[in-house]
Amino acid sequence: MSATEDNLGAALRDYALDTLAQADLQLARAGAWQHDGVHRARKALARLRACVELLHKSPLSTLSLERRLRGFAHGLSPLRDAQAVLATAKCLGKDDEKLQEIWRDLARELRQRRERVLGAALASDPGFSAHRAQVVQIRGDLTRIAWTRLLAGDVQRALKRADKRVRRARGPARASTGQEPRHRLRRRSRRLLLQIELLRGITRDESRPLAAAAARDSLREVLGKALKRKWRKRVVDDLGWEQDLRVLRRALPARASSMSMRHVFSALRCELDDAIATSNDRIT
Repeated sequence: MSATEDNLGAALRDYALDTLAQADLQLARAGAWQHDGVHRARKALARLRACVELLHKSPLSTLSLERRLRGFAHGLSPLRDAQAVLATAKCLGKDDEKLQEIWRDLARELRQRRERVLGAALASDPGFSAHRAQVVQIRGDLTRIAWTRLLAGDVQRALKRADKRVRRARGPARASTGQEPRHRLRRRSRRLLLQIELLRGITRDESRPLAAAAARDSLREVLGKALKRKWRKRVVDDLGWEQDLRVLRRALPARASSMSMRHVFSALRCELDDAIATSNDRIT
């Protein structure tokens, strides 16, 4: 490998292009695999956005690309939510036989709703062709960036920014049970965790020893030797479960029209309260 390719910027470039290709591959899935494909494509886009934000404190930063990626991911959100509410409903009511039967019926309705949402999306964008055309545009944006000019100091400043944003979001999240401050903490925590995992992956790249050393030094300079990856992952997962419960509640009828549905809403409220308490114990 040439000296110009053994640097942190080149490693990030290759990761970005590979991750974008993964998102495109998932959107190309057909039939019963489309729901999972959308879910995996969104995960790939989250990883890509985390990678691009490592440029945020460098002269290479491009806000237009960040906006394009955000719009691309948000465009798939209704499909993701339709899948999430079904998966969440399947997890509930397991300890209550009466509730379990109600949730089973609701899950059937939510599955039909998921199919309608996907059908509407494909009717307006057959085969996700418009989404996949965006992939081509984003790939062009990525290849025009002079990645090899990226300095390790730029990455460290971006990591410090991400870490500070997480720390600032913790107080408002702990002080509130509302969705926005807690979801903000989840988004920022997940972005930082993805950046940590990305850089850790580069540290294990034996074909790029200089890039590996730069990634290792960047992590240690900003976060120290203890990256607390497991704790960070649990925080993201706990807050994610809260969010899924909220999305499920919005997908159900606005008002309880029967005793059984009032029972469901009450149980859902208790589940959310427990989730919030668990998250607060973790982020304190």
